[in-house]
Amino acid sequence: MSKKIKAFIIFLVVAVIVAAAVFFVKKYMKKDSESEGRLVYVESVKNITGAYVGLDNRYMGIVEAQETKQVEKDGDKKVKEIFVKIGDVVKKDDPLFSYDTDEMELDLQKMELELDNIKNTISGYNDEINDLIKQRELAPAEDNLNYTSQINNLYAMVKECEYELSTKQLEIDRQRESINSATVFSPMDGVIKKINQDNNLGYQGGGENGFITIMAN
Repeated sequence: MSKKIKAFIIFLVVAVIVAAAVFFVKKYMKKDSESEGRLVYVESVKNITGAYVGLDNRYMGIVEAQETKQVEKDGDKKVKEIFVKIGDVVKKDDPLFSYDTDEMELDLQKMELELDNIKNTISGYNDEINDLIKQRELAPAEDNLNYTSQINNLYAMVKECEYELSTKQLEIDRQRESINSATVFSPMDGVIKKINQDNNLGYQGGGENGFITIMAN
């Protein structure tokens, strides 16, 4: 190999090494410069001003809502008297308010009269049935079918009246129960938090907030 070729190869190798060195040096310097540009130093307010700011301690806990009860009012009834006021401490089964039973008692009397009328009607139908049975026994054979038809019709009417009688008796029982439970009692121990009143004793409906709100103490 001639000296010129050897010299050319050596020159080429040196040039490659120098180029590679320059490339890596530039890349490193650029990366270092970008890192310095993004670096942010943060100093606390305390270190800058010398003053104490904020709290070092943090306290954690669970906040629990106190239990409340909504005492509803029957919208079909009128409140006669309220026995408590806001802030009163009550025990379970203490009286809260009472309903006006005057109209309820009048309605009960009407129901009882209607019940008696139904009973009298049934009694009258049974008397007619007994009379027709006696007449059928004495009547000619060709008239038996007519008597039997009348008797069966009366039996059907008695059944209808007996159904009305049982229905009316249920209404009376419910009315008596309402009168006997005219006073509403507290369902829990607590404090009267709220009383929803419209024109004092003219409150006519519980609504979503109830008539009286009791908060556990």
